[in-house]
Amino acid sequence: MEEIKKNNPSFCFVLKVSKPIELNGNVLKIASSHEFHAKKLQDVKNNGTIARVLQEIFNCALLVESIVDSSMVVD
Repeated sequence: MEEIKKNNPSFCFVLKVSKPIELNGNVLKIASSHEFHAKKLQDVKNNGTIARVLQEIFNCALLVESIVDSSMVVD
């Protein structure tokens, strides 16, 4: 989170209110309760940042998909 926060503090909030829900192969699916947040996750710059950070952490390339789950409750 710190790496993302350095480059884009407002996007860090989007990640905090979203949740990873599924990892299928090399695709990580992240759910957000609002369409706006899901679109921010799919933004080319933001998506690339997430993919880069995940690759640094897990040492493998992951693709990030986002979905809207209006029933989702964020802690």
